[in-house]
Amino acid sequence: MIGIPGHEVPGKWVGDAYPATALGSSEQWPQSLRTTLSIVESSVLPMVLFWGIDALVFYNEAFRNLSAFDQTGLPPRGSSAYSTWPDVVPLIKHILLSGTDPSTTTDLLPADSPLQVEQWHPSCSPVMDETGRPGGILVTYVQTGLAPDAPHSSPPASQNQHKLILDQLQACIILLDHTGRITYANDQHCCFQPKGDITGYNYLDLCRQSGETAAGGIAEGIEKVIRGKLSIFALDYHCQSSARPHWFRVKAIPLLTEEAPPSVLVTHLDITDRKLTELQTQKALQENQKILDASLDVICTFDDKGRFIQASSACRMVWGYEPEELIGKYFMDMVVPEDHPKTMEAFNWVIDNNYLRNFENRYIRKDGTTVPIVWTATWDIEEGVLFCIGRDDTEKKKVEEQLTINNQKITNILESITDGFFTLDKDWKITYWNHEAEHILGVSRAEAMGRNLWEMYQEAIPLRFYTEYHRALVEQVSVHFVEYLPSIGAWLDVSCYPTEDGLTLYFRNVTARKLAEEQIRIAKERYDLVAKATHDAIWEWDPMDGKIHWGDGYKTLFGYDIAEKIYDTDSWLAHIHPDDSKAVMESIHQSIRSSQATQWRNVYRLVRAEGSYATVLDRGFLIRGNDGTPIRMIGSIQDISLQKEAEKEREELIRQLTQKNHDQEQFAYITSHNLRAPLSNLLGLLSLVDCIPTENAELDEILKGFRASTMALNNTVNDLINILIIKGKPVQNRELISLRSIYDKVCQQLNMSMEEVGACIIFDDSEVPAVVFDKLYLESIFMNLLSNSIKYRSFNRRLSISISTKNEGDSVRLIFSDNGIGIDLARYRERLFGFNQRFHDRPDSKGFGLYLVKSQVESMGGSIEVESQVEVGTTFTITIQK
Repeated sequence: MIGIPGHEVPGKWVGDAYPATALGSSEQWPQSLRTTLSIVESSVLPMVLFWGIDALVFYNEAFRNLSAFDQTGLPPRGSSAYSTWPDVVPLIKHILLSGTDPSTTTDLLPADSPLQVEQWHPSCSPVMDETGRPGGILVTYVQTGLAPDAPHSSPPASQNQHKLILDQLQACIILLDHTGRITYANDQHCCFQPKGDITGYNYLDLCRQSGETAAGGIAEGIEKVIRGKLSIFALDYHCQSSARPHWFRVKAIPLLTEEAPPSVLVTHLDITDRKLTELQTQKALQENQKILDASLDVICTFDDKGRFIQASSACRMVWGYEPEELIGKYFMDMVVPEDHPKTMEAFNWVIDNNYLRNFENRYIRKDGTTVPIVWTATWDIEEGVLFCIGRDDTEKKKVEEQLTINNQKITNILESITDGFFTLDKDWKITYWNHEAEHILGVSRAEAMGRNLWEMYQEAIPLRFYTEYHRALVEQVSVHFVEYLPSIGAWLDVSCYPTEDGLTLYFRNVTARKLAEEQIRIAKERYDLVAKATHDAIWEWDPMDGKIHWGDGYKTLFGYDIAEKIYDTDSWLAHIHPDDSKAVMESIHQSIRSSQATQWRNVYRLVRAEGSYATVLDRGFLIRGNDGTPIRMIGSIQDISLQKEAEKEREELIRQLTQKNHDQEQFAYITSHNLRAPLSNLLGLLSLVDCIPTENAELDEILKGFRASTMALNNTVNDLINILIIKGKPVQNRELISLRSIYDKVCQQLNMSMEEVGACIIFDDSEVPAVVFDKLYLESIFMNLLSNSIKYRSFNRRLSISISTKNEGDSVRLIFSDNGIGIDLARYRERLFGFNQRFHDRPDSKGFGLYLVKSQVESMGGSIEVESQVEVGTTFTITIQK
């Protein structure tokens, strides 16, 4: 932009040469116009300035001298382009209203201009007035080629004059020599290449190093212009490195001068606003097409030559053509020849007068038949587009009904949308009020329709509602804002759009969102307080640039200011123990690569200020974007050095206990082995003694006692060995065992003892006939429990034993009951299953049986319980998991 208010540009002022204009005499002109005219008059480049809503035309001598106009044909300087060059007026109005550069500057050349596009490159820039808005448009023409009859040289402009003009243009302008080296760049180059002074750099190398996707194509196109393979190169590209959508147009053209080889002029122009407008326009066209296609009328648009731009689906029914077949077709080719004269007269009328209605002519259908069409047409001067609605007059009533349906559809849409919607005329009266507006604002449609908005909501006048709505109406711009409305106690997100009749407004209640934002703010404050209060080192890491931000706990833990030592990934890795750093980084990369992973943890060693290493537990939470890309990780580091030392001490204690248990087992095995050998010898000697007759009764008695003691010792050693085997056996042989087979085998071994005491045994395995258990263990259990029942029977009654099974879902119960002398559980329960425990003075009572049974049951994952009463009996219940 040029012509900033209050900024004087050196140059001559020839205001006296200008007659009075619509702005008054030159002394009354605004300073911004006077400043811009100083630039125009000082330039040796052809320049034209259009100023104000009247499009006053100013040009310099360079433009006059190069002009092939009849000198009387040039408009007087200070006259209005409306009467002299009307063909450029629409574009001038567009630029002044939007403040954006035009999509094509060639449209600013009058139709009869001698400055041909292939010879002159126009550059257009809006000029700001004292209010900061576009007040005029400056067009500068740079020679890119020679006219056929033009001399091969022209008066060169001084470097200062070039710089004065080029530096004021909005576009980035760069001159290249035949090698691609930059010989000049105006001030705008910093917006596209923030390197500083780039003069002397090779522009093609700068392009390729930029990292942009389109950079390679730009460099290739400019290189072809330098080599003369292209006369002009232009490309619109999307800047991917920008945080918001951004588009630019790059253009390269050769500058033919006396020097050879020629230079190349490269321009970059920000066309983002135009691109965004195009995208919005495209979307609007698509939405409009849907509405058009819903109509039974032929709804279409034409350019100023009478060619179809857009057509609704109704043309299929009315004319028999698909909409795509009509695009670019001249509508006159479809008109019945007899109707050509009046159709051309009507076409010219609507362009001159902007509006036409109820015009009828006949069209030829695709099948050759004709159909009468009644037209309503509107000519849009700014867009240069003719909007038309045509209907088949033979079905007028049906068309009217369909229009009613379509209008109702639009109404239904407006009533069903989740936004509040209402419209205002230019007097601020409400002309439409949808259902959601009733819901949000609590005012019915009947109460709202026809009322003045500011009379209804006087509280909104001091707020943004009033100022923004007025700005939208006066400046004809769309506005968007969020404001609080006290009467309903809610925040409203409002979008306001100007229309020909007034304003259209969409709004929604965003109170929940505002509350959420407030909660986020409070949560951040809490996070900052926690980060200060905790003893952990809180950190935040950006995976994109590797930067790390730390809380206040790091210095407390490790003794130095983290911000000075660790500020990115590399410096953090440098403080990790060399043996741990690689594994830590690999684990982080693995979490990042996994699109589902959100948690990360690792234990490693981190150096302290004095040089020692602390063992730390580092945990992080990974935050991902909507596409799964990691954007942030937040975590904390905890010093667990003391915990690790305690774990090492515990592991050492476990190792020592394990070794001690192993040593005790070895001692028991060695002891039992050493006892086994002499016992075997004693038993062998006793068997030999039994073969030698003795006549000494006293010696027989001694030998009998010695034999009994030896056998008791042998049984004890055997029991001890069995216990050691059970305790030391890591894995048992599990198999499905028939309880009846075990019972029969044990009863066969105890048969003589049971017959001797007259025992009565009831065995019932009907509910559970088999269990999964170790066969040898189960035999031992049956043997010990039945032996105990015989050994500790009551001498006052016949021995009765019951063995039964019970299914308990996921377990099986074996129940052994007898009516023996029982056990005093109140006295002996705590040591009932202890090692070497005796509760009765009966022969052969060693105190190993119950200990052995319990060990065998528990080694198989089961349990044993006992219930007993003295002189009543005892019941053992063994629970086995299925």
